[in-house]
Amino acid sequence: MASELQVENARLHGTVQLARMSANTAPPSQIFVVFFRTNFSAFDIAEPDAARLVNAIRTAAHIEVRGRTDGEFESPAESRIARLRAEQAQLWLIRAGVEPSRVVATWQPIGDHLGPNNNTEGRALNRRVEIEVYSVRPMRGTSVFSASVANTISR
Repeated sequence: MASELQVENARLHGTVQLARMSANTAPPSQIFVVFFRTNFSAFDIAEPDAARLVNAIRTAAHIEVRGRTDGEFESPAESRIARLRAEQAQLWLIRAGVEPSRVVATWQPIGDHLGPNNNTEGRALNRRVEIEVYSVRPMRGTSVFSASVANTISR
């Protein structure tokens, strides 16, 4: 019960958790994670979190947006909600000043879960959009996730 309340509290209050990297190493990317309520796709970020994201995208060379759901089986409804989440985030970024050619949106309706999908807390973690902000354009076939700074924006 306590963990359910913590997840709900973080989601409702827009808490941002920042995983810190070594001060001597500039990250090749930062990942912002925005969580959603069930069946919601509206991209609405509290002002402090929006300011942090806008600051990160200001000089970004490339941005990847990945829409996710807590779906267990692929269906048109799961695909639609994952796509809408990604598209709403992409539109928000463009309105915030990102050149459309620098932002790519993808979605995945099932899988790639952050938490176990068989409980409330895990499902809450899986309903998300990841916004990866690159300081330099990534080379094809490379993965920089392990060296990235992760930001969590809860809704």
